Amino acid sequence: MTAIDWSKAPEWALWAARDASGKWWWHSNKPKIRGLEWVPSVISEYWTEIERAAIRCNQHWMLSLTKRPEAKP
Repeated sequence: MTAIDWSKAPEWALWAARDASGKWWWHSNKPKIRGLEWVPSVISEYWTEIERAAIRCNQHWMLSLTKRPEAKP
């Protein structure tokens, strides 16, 4: 299970994912797997590393891709 603290995410971050090294990244678009990491699927994508304290996860890194929950009205 993955628990992401979306309150710490930049406004543009719509996805979060962990690579094989254990680093977590915010992504503005849905990334794709290349080798042992999630990489941008479009050239104009924003991405940045996530502070480790914001994530709890016990899943394999390939299952870590998580979409930001829809904002509730």
